[in-house]
Amino acid sequence: MRANLSGAAVAVDDGYWRRLAAAVRAEFRVDVYLPDRDDAVLGPGLCRVAVCDALAAKRGWCRTHARELEHSSIGDLDFAATAKAAPARRRYGALACGVAGCANGAGRGRLCAGHLSRWSREGRKDIDAYVAATGPVRADGPCPVTGCDRPGAYSYGLCIGHTRRWTTAGRPDLAAFAVTAQTLRAVEPAYDLSGLPPGVRLELQYALQCRHDDAKAACHPSSLAPSVEALRRLADEHTSLLDRPLAEWERRIDPRWMVRRTTPHPLAFLRFAYDRLSLFAELFGTEEAEHRAAASLTGDERKPP
Repeated sequence: MRANLSGAAVAVDDGYWRRLAAAVRAEFRVDVYLPDRDDAVLGPGLCRVAVCDALAAKRGWCRTHARELEHSSIGDLDFAATAKAAPARRRYGALACGVAGCANGAGRGRLCAGHLSRWSREGRKDIDAYVAATGPVRADGPCPVTGCDRPGAYSYGLCIGHTRRWTTAGRPDLAAFAVTAQTLRAVEPAYDLSGLPPGVRLELQYALQCRHDDAKAACHPSSLAPSVEALRRLADEHTSLLDRPLAEWERRIDPRWMVRRTTPHPLAFLRFAYDRLSLFAELFGTEEAEHRAAASLTGDERKPP
């Protein structure tokens, strides 16, 4: 017996996990779910400008077009139809180096730090001719900051974002900075359920699928983070979210998430998942409940043999 949102018990037999596994589509049965770029619910969505494939960042516009629109005298629809595409950008939002095939982000102007240095040594000749004639430079590998996989092609091997933070912090010892610095959020979201026991991972995968299929409120990986962190600490291979009342799970969320009080609310996805799993258990948690749900669609109220 398990408790649902209202506090009433929901009877669930061993077939609950089998039916839940059958309900989750293969695309969501992964440790890290990467939504499509144009997914407006789980993904960032694409810019509203017709010819732009940059990620949306502000009210459906990429950062470049959001700034242009603020100074435009035409309406949103006309702007979306007539504006030019934003400059090419790397996955993490940095401008791409202008040299074809170069994996590094651009710094000043059109070039990465490596090409800018080479161009300067060659006397800063016509930049268009230089870009056309030169080849890519080798990226220096990932940024040394723990957990950061952005290209480390800037000062002392740091990525562009951590170079700025390191400089702002007064250029402390690089080894200590690499351990203590916070990772930078990727522009393209990833829903990381790795490290969870199989049961609760499956339940969160089902909830994520429901959120996608509802196609209503947008979702971001940060909304899952409090629940995932708590379940990594507390759950084992036999745990289900429905083992405990929702209020008990809420009390077990690290209070530091509540202090941050970011948007979305730290408990929003946990409550959504619990609600959907409770409904699933009530409808399909037992053989009798599954038959009752099927009968409501066919008009056949007879019990299964």
